Amino acid sequence: MRFIPGVSVLFLAGIFLYSGIDKATHYEGFVNTMASYSIFPSSWAGFLSPVWILTELWVGVCLLWPRWRTRAALASVFVLSVSTLLLVSSRSALPGSLCGCWFTITLPKSSTLFLTQTLILLGLALSVWQPFRKGFRGLSRVEMQSRQS
Repeated sequence: MRFIPGVSVLFLAGIFLYSGIDKATHYEGFVNTMASYSIFPSSWAGFLSPVWILTELWVGVCLLWPRWRTRAALASVFVLSVSTLLLVSSRSALPGSLCGCWFTITLPKSSTLFLTQTLILLGLALSVWQPFRKGFRGLSRVEMQSRQS
């Protein structure tokens, strides 16, 4: 059972790295998807898209680096929460609209299944962040940092 947190971290890091690389590879499609969101003006998509991609890549890399894992896990919770808000707002304004939240290769339609997937990933992010926030296995923060170094 001790390997589960490590596998969860690797899985979440892989999701963020794949998503960031995929969005960078299909940049124009991602910008168009961002422009279709109803929560902010479409003119903001050109600015927000590279910020979003870099954030996903930063989270993915930092989850793999023990010294930055706590901050990256918290950032993953934030990113997934924002993704959920974007998905819900886009879905309520334009049912069946495109959602490039995670995989722009397929550009899935926003659906209940896609929302469920995002919420499951949010739960995983919370489970990854929680042990590192308190100190894994009851260790103090100082002991935790010294073991990660």
